[in-house]
Amino acid sequence: MTTRQTKRKVNRMAIEYPVKDVILPSDLKGQENGKLDPKILRDIEPHGKMHRLAAKSWKAMCINAKKDGVILTHVGAYRPYEDQLKLFMDRYVKGDSGDPRKITRKFDNATWMLKAGLAPAGSPGTSNHGWGLAIDAALMVAGKLVNITGDPDGKGPLKSGVDWLMDNAIPHGFSWEIKSGSQAEAWHIRYFCGDNLPELVLATLPPKPPKA
Repeated sequence: MTTRQTKRKVNRMAIEYPVKDVILPSDLKGQENGKLDPKILRDIEPHGKMHRLAAKSWKAMCINAKKDGVILTHVGAYRPYEDQLKLFMDRYVKGDSGDPRKITRKFDNATWMLKAGLAPAGSPGTSNHGWGLAIDAALMVAGKLVNITGDPDGKGPLKSGVDWLMDNAIPHGFSWEIKSGSQAEAWHIRYFCGDNLPELVLATLPPKPPKA
């Protein structure tokens, strides 16, 4: 087995996620966040797109997760600028939203605050979703979409997708964006390895032989 699985009992609110600095792939130079050249994007299962290298790493991670009985899926990958703008406008208001978390963003020369009960999002033009590197992971259990932090069956060594990701995301070239606190998101991971795919990804997805 190429991946690790461990039994971990943690307080989900107190967990600290591993964070790595993102190295942008060289073909993102000159690109605009959320407005990427379609040539550098690839389709991923079951829908959506990612940067071509992030897509390979995600595919390899899904393959290896399945070997451990974890079916990874997602609820968000590459996000065009217009989609990020709509998401931002739905979640934030100018000034004080009344949310005690006081999570703010800068956009359009103003300070915006997250509405109560909603998850944070990056300002339009700044999100790693706009670079095609980020993905919001989830689980498929018995054909149903389950939150990555869920305990779908209550048995076995794997209590949630987060347990598996904590052991295996880094070797596949993904890490979290925020280590801990109110803005940390268990499901939000991003590819950080630039042009150099991790060895585990290369081993999982060997190059195709050239066509005769």
